[in-house]
Amino acid sequence: MSINSLNKLEKQLDDLIPKYREVNKLNRNLKNMDSVVNQRNNNFVQFILSIYFKKVLDKANKKLLMMTDNLYYFIQPEEGKIAFSIFDNATNSERGVKTLSGGETFLASLALALGFSEVVEEENGGIRLDTIFIDEGFGSLDPEYLEKALEVLNRLSKDRKVIIISHVELLKEKIAQKIIVQKDNFGESTLKIEKF
Repeated sequence: MSINSLNKLEKQLDDLIPKYREVNKLNRNLKNMDSVVNQRNNNFVQFILSIYFKKVLDKANKKLLMMTDNLYYFIQPEEGKIAFSIFDNATNSERGVKTLSGGETFLASLALALGFSEVVEEENGGIRLDTIFIDEGFGSLDPEYLEKALEVLNRLSKDRKVIIISHVELLKEKIAQKIIVQKDNFGESTLKIEKF
């Protein structure tokens, strides 16, 4: 390569350096703008989710208050956050959900599931969720809470199907229509339908 060629390349390089700096500056500005837009979008999504979450808690509270004889209800410690705790009317104080017993946790979960299904129905043009499946959890309930959970489920069963999967004997006695799955000595399962 000749000195003349090197001088031409150096001149071209000198011309490109300011352009490179300008493009680099634009790139940094675009990255900053992208960061701001994404943060705002995340805040917006969080805001919308918190609105729906509040609706679910409002619906769930009606169920939980009824199932616990007005003892517990859900609260949102921070407005706009997707988090909740329990307010205990017996102690007039807030409790973390991890402090609930197994039976209380089951009732709270059931209340949330029912609240969620009501919000889904309302927000989707009246689409009806005609069947609710509940798989276990009843073993953690004492007889009093089991009765309260069954009262709620019996009310629900008047306008939709409630299907419960359980091994709890007391529950089996309380359910009028059952499909009982029994395994024989050969590992084969048979179904038996009972109504009383």
